[in-house]
Amino acid sequence: MRRIRALLLIGLALTACTTANQQYRYLSKPGVTAPGIQAALDQCRIASFKEIPQTMATDIKPGLNIPGTIDCHTYGSTTSCNQSGGVNIPATAQTYDVNGSLRERYMEKCMRNAGFTITMLPLCRTDEERAASHAASSKNQIPKCAMQTLDG
Repeated sequence: MRRIRALLLIGLALTACTTANQQYRYLSKPGVTAPGIQAALDQCRIASFKEIPQTMATDIKPGLNIPGTIDCHTYGSTTSCNQSGGVNIPATAQTYDVNGSLRERYMEKCMRNAGFTITMLPLCRTDEERAASHAASSKNQIPKCAMQTLDG
């Protein structure tokens, strides 16, 4: 079996905004294929949870409720009311792991200690970019963009 660099995207972006700004971690080690990278990544992930346990927190953003005005008019024995204006923005709650970024740094250090090189790459956008990325990986070269993710 020839030695290739296997593509692996850890799946966590540097920015959580839009896909256009995301950068993915490309892990490579001469002679190691995608299953070998995934096994090393799994070992580092397990070790990171042992060393740095999850600590969940909830961020609550209060909502906004401005009732507006109610106009009522009576015509004979019938009363008609209309509400105008007003804003209702519900509260939001987001749960997150306080130790998540620390655990990611631990995993990167673990993978480097295992001999892997980590390169940040944008996601390939076109078929041509994906083909060029695949060709570069097949030649033991670091591609210019990331093709896929192995762990979601």
